[in-house]
Amino acid sequence: MARVEDKLRQRVIVLKRQGYTYNEINKAVGQAIPKSTLSYICRGVAVSSVGQKRLAKKLQNNIEAARKAAVIANRDKLGERFRRHSATAQRIVRRPGVSTLKIALAMLYWGEGSKWQSYRGLSMGSSDIVMIQTYIGLLERCYGLRRADMKCRLILRADQNARALEDAWGEALGIINSNFYKTYVDKRTIGKTTAKIDYKGVCVVSCAGADIQLELAALWSEIANCVNAPYNGVDFTT
Repeated sequence: MARVEDKLRQRVIVLKRQGYTYNEINKAVGQAIPKSTLSYICRGVAVSSVGQKRLAKKLQNNIEAARKAAVIANRDKLGERFRRHSATAQRIVRRPGVSTLKIALAMLYWGEGSKWQSYRGLSMGSSDIVMIQTYIGLLERCYGLRRADMKCRLILRADQNARALEDAWGEALGIINSNFYKTYVDKRTIGKTTAKIDYKGVCVVSCAGADIQLELAALWSEIANCVNAPYNGVDFTT
């Protein structure tokens, strides 16, 4: 066992009482004393109440650091998995036929669009700009609809700048400002501050197209009938 001078030994004992770990003790004294030697020197040394609080705080900090590291590691793993799936997705959708795009549009409209039982024509709203861009792009490719014939209405919180957000949505969607209806302000938000600074409200895009609406409804209904029917062993993966 390595010899340790008395003065250094006393310093080690004081640090141990103060709740220092062996690694911290070595840093404090500027030496690399083996842990077995430190353990021998510190045998029977009681950690003070202040030292115990210090150790508890350090343990909590270590737990928090480990948790943050785990979150980052998991995020990186998910990112890598997403990149692998992206390569597969690119192969699937690189050259989709119109029927494939119509199925995609039908599923999107099923989740977010106005249904024919209560509204005649096409109308869909979302706060997600990419979702609305995708919706408009699918209408163009599947049915030849023009952006010039589409109308927009923003639904905003009371403290948001309607003109600035109309400009932002119009630019993102390629729809001129004159095609925007008067912005609707949610009166429930009056006097309340919008917490999310990047929230740009909800944009509802509408246009004529009752027959398209009915076709999309028929498509998602048929999809639902197929996938909810008893499985007949058909392999759809090939």
